[in-house]
Amino acid sequence: MRSTLCLLSVIVAAPATSESLAGQQDPKTFAGLTGFRVVVEDLDDDSRASGLSKDALRTKIELALRRTGIVVLPDTAAWSPIVYLNLNLLPHENSTFFAWTFSLRAYAMSVRRDKVVAVEARLQGQKDSSGRPSWLLHDAALASLLNEPYAGTIWEVPSHLGYTSRATVYSHVMQLLQEDLDELANAWLTANPKR
Repeated sequence: MRSTLCLLSVIVAAPATSESLAGQQDPKTFAGLTGFRVVVEDLDDDSRASGLSKDALRTKIELALRRTGIVVLPDTAAWSPIVYLNLNLLPHENSTFFAWTFSLRAYAMSVRRDKVVAVEARLQGQKDSSGRPSWLLHDAALASLLNEPYAGTIWEVPSHLGYTSRATVYSHVMQLLQEDLDELANAWLTANPKR
């Protein structure tokens, strides 16, 4: 109980702050990626009451991607790279202040390299009934791995944590989101320079 009160005291004492909670990945992970789907988590009633909407956040992200030269892929583009935004607002009881946090990340789908290596090792040197190397068996085994893709974080900026009034939460979140989108654009352009 005492630690919870201390934490709340720290948050209350810093009414317009943002703290780093995570690290960044190497921008080279963007190499060769030309497009992303945009996923914004659903917002609760408190978020919408502050003036933030899923559509406005999604539009801001999509415009930033397009300005950079990144293709915005449709939601139906299965297994495509994703730019993901998660925003949470928590109203302070009997107050017009919000504690909030958000994070922006990029994910890409991949096939686990360790499984590919294991399949290749298991099939190395195997021959079919006529004594020839069994490329068909090899290709079928590797193709089966495509049914087991996984999403990995390829880029992220530090999560933001803040405490602001209902009147200013919109501007704080949108300003920090723009800064994060600028970092994403710079990372992508570092790996994919315009010609």
